[in-house]
Amino acid sequence: MDSSAEKATKHLKKVEDASAPSGLRYNVGKLKYLTSKSCAEEPVLCGDSVLKRVETAEYLGAMLLFTKDEIRGRKKNTCKTLKIHF
Repeated sequence: MDSSAEKATKHLKKVEDASAPSGLRYNVGKLKYLTSKSCAEEPVLCGDSVLKRVETAEYLGAMLLFTKDEIRGRKKNTCKTLKIHF
């Protein structure tokens, strides 16, 4: 998770560079990203490719959403697990 499209692009580049010696590469055709509405206009890049922004995604059989309720629920569960109070 990154706080801006620019940071996400830099993060992808670092992972790409670290993976290259092992022969691992991104499949840019399958790579997508979820974002908040406030960052919706900023493109996320992987190399020279602009990644596709999606509203929902499936990961390991679970639907990922970027809604206030979803984020609130995840934050609550994380805080409960880590015993953090906000």
